[in-house]
Amino acid sequence: MASVRPFHRYRGESSLTMAQFIAILREQIPQVAPTQTKYRVTDIPSERTIRFYTANKLVDKPVAREGEHARYGYRHLLQILAIKYLQSQYLPLVKIRSLVENISNRDLELLIPEISPVTAAHRGIARGDRPVAENAFLTQAFSFDSQPVREAATVA
Repeated sequence: MASVRPFHRYRGESSLTMAQFIAILREQIPQVAPTQTKYRVTDIPSERTIRFYTANKLVDKPVAREGEHARYGYRHLLQILAIKYLQSQYLPLVKIRSLVENISNRDLELLIPEISPVTAAHRGIARGDRPVAENAFLTQAFSFDSQPVREAATVA
């Protein structure tokens, strides 16, 4: 039996205003992503950050617009949670985009951890020099582009 994740209660949602969306993110992000301390990354994205993510194809365009006001839904929530989780693991946005673009909601759900890892090492993913572990989606989708180390030839 699959566990019910905190963000599941927003399934089917498609009419969140930006303020409502950010309020939900403020509640949900701490449950899935620890604070990233190495680089300048905000814990909770602002309106400007969400627009940046949308312009850079990390997040889908809003589901609807009412005048000047955009409406967001469940998929947007999953995308931001996935981004914040991967940022907390010190992945750059270019790599994150390659992981999250054009994937299904189900795959986004699988990418997001059930609990917030305390550190990057806890989940086994932080940089290209650490192996992916425990997250089945990442194990299948993520390549570190590493090459095997060659043994030095011995001179006789």
